[in-house]
Amino acid sequence: MDLLSKYNSVFAQDIAELGVCDLTEHEIHLTDQVPTRQKPYRVPYNLKPEMKKQINVLLEAGIIQPCKSRFCAAVLLVKKADNFYRLVADLRKLNSKTIPDIFPLPNLTEMIDDLSGANYFSTLDLISGCHQMVMHPDHTKYTAIATEFGIYEYKRLPFGLKNASASFQRLMNLVLAGLNEFQISCYIDCLVIASRDFETHTERLKMVFDRLVKENLKLKPPKCSFLQKEISYLGHTIKEGQAFPDKKNLDSIKKALPPKNIKQVRSFLGLTGLYRKFIPNSQVKKSAKNL
Repeated sequence: MDLLSKYNSVFAQDIAELGVCDLTEHEIHLTDQVPTRQKPYRVPYNLKPEMKKQINVLLEAGIIQPCKSRFCAAVLLVKKADNFYRLVADLRKLNSKTIPDIFPLPNLTEMIDDLSGANYFSTLDLISGCHQMVMHPDHTKYTAIATEFGIYEYKRLPFGLKNASASFQRLMNLVLAGLNEFQISCYIDCLVIASRDFETHTERLKMVFDRLVKENLKLKPPKCSFLQKEISYLGHTIKEGQAFPDKKNLDSIKKALPPKNIKQVRSFLGLTGLYRKFIPNSQVKKSAKNL
């Protein structure tokens, strides 16, 4: 597509080309100011070079910076599906005393319904979405991480932080303001564009690309698909103007063991809740929740 060539700058191949948007900043509000602290986790000797490499990448990309914070979280390396590693902060202690952000995420059922009647779909994923949003400079101290190479704090939104999803959704709502009437929607860092015909679709793609370029946000090429007749989105397969439960999710539900206590009942309801409209008498769950 000529359109993709024209907007080549909206795509990033790796974290070194990451964008950054400062339309809004992530803030952390705590129940008290008593510092949360953790000692660095032990890193296997064979992974020490990888740990150092990950830290250097984050430093060079402007995602973290050295600090002297009294707060301190441990970090670990998590192996991804592509066999590469990601540096992840264990922010559970900080999260436990973080006041929730009540900004609402989109209603998944409504988002799926809004795609009805469309014949063409494109899905766009931001590359390391959280790291494209800035932290409030007064709150970076809370995100400090301890490693054997030093103590650092996040200048960008770290993965695993409580309220990260709400903050990023707030940001994307600002970026895409006014476009939802054109079958353009976003759930956190995943965008979908839908239309009935090819010409309308390319115009809507252009609208989204213009917004992303303006706000300096970057997409991950392998995670983007264009002008598809069928897509998997938010647990659904969408094609020919209709939505169906995603087969992989259905297989997971079929393999789930029968719940034996309240906690397991609630877990099972969470697993199936996305498909309520496909399940006759699904309202019975109200009484099950009160077991």
